[in-house]
Amino acid sequence: MWSFHLATLVLTHHRPLSSRPFSYGLVVLSVYDNGSVFSPEVLDLTEDDLIEKFATGVSMVTALSLAISYPTLAAAPHMFINGYKNILAVAAAPAEEEKKPEPEEESDDDMGFSLFD
Repeated sequence: MWSFHLATLVLTHHRPLSSRPFSYGLVVLSVYDNGSVFSPEVLDLTEDDLIEKFATGVSMVTALSLAISYPTLAAAPHMFINGYKNILAVAAAPAEEEKKPEPEEESDDDMGFSLFD
């Protein structure tokens, strides 16, 4: 009997909730990373910023791999072009004539400074 009376009471006094849309958020005051504290502007990155940073990293990898002659996907086109330039430079260089060694002329000219005259 209690359960029926309690269910009736709950159903009769139930009113729809008056809830409104809401949202929660955080306001970032500072960013802490590896012992350094940064302002929240470091988090304001756009897609263009990310593309620029990625391109800078690729160019650094390319430069390093070219400097140590280590082939990578980024450096391979540059290595082929540099090799082609070297082949063209060797092919376009004028042929040098072989020089015959000239015999040295001995001079018996006495300058007058001989110790045993």
